[in-house]
Amino acid sequence: MRIASAILLLGLCSSLCAQTQRSLSHVELWNWFFWEAFDNGKFRVRGVAQIRSQPHRDTYLRSQGGPILEWQVNKRWNLITGYYFQEFRQSERDPEQRGAHRPFVGFEYAHKIRKVDFETRHLYEYFKNLVGPDSARLRSRARFEFPVKLSPFAQNEVFYDDLGIQANRSEAGVGWKVFGPLGFQLSAFREIRPQRTGGSRTVISTRITFNGPWNKSN
Repeated sequence: MRIASAILLLGLCSSLCAQTQRSLSHVELWNWFFWEAFDNGKFRVRGVAQIRSQPHRDTYLRSQGGPILEWQVNKRWNLITGYYFQEFRQSERDPEQRGAHRPFVGFEYAHKIRKVDFETRHLYEYFKNLVGPDSARLRSRARFEFPVKLSPFAQNEVFYDDLGIQANRSEAGVGWKVFGPLGFQLSAFREIRPQRTGGSRTVISTRITFNGPWNKSN
């Protein structure tokens, strides 16, 4: 009886390990870097860079970067515009696309609800693809955060293209004011997507911020 139980337990453990390994093989790692180049209280210019990969497969997926300009209209409203250049390496997920110019524009509304910071952001993005037809999308995000030294947050963002909902991204994590101008953020999210946009994915995201709003997300 003990031998049978041990064999059954070993089988369950092996199955769980195999399932975990398969799950990890689909996890992506996104590393963000933010630095503030200019801020006079009304206008803010930030530089952004990002690298995406699948460490389990030792696979590079994408890099992108560029400037973001924000204009603080008042204490609650911000106008946003910016530009990324993003580069794809040929892979099973992106067999043809090599890169895209990606300008965007939108606005952000922030409000404090008791001890919680609430923010909603809406962006229009245009993709001038180097290979293939151009495209565009809308994205709308709602975010809640506790503004303390070690700040937990949760947010949800929905992406729309000309065919409807492109993706629904639910994310949770924590931000940390390390010291002085340096901030760090760690989060994980699940993005539900139709097969036409690559299928659903799980992502672990890190953000390093220098000389700026350390808890400001991309």
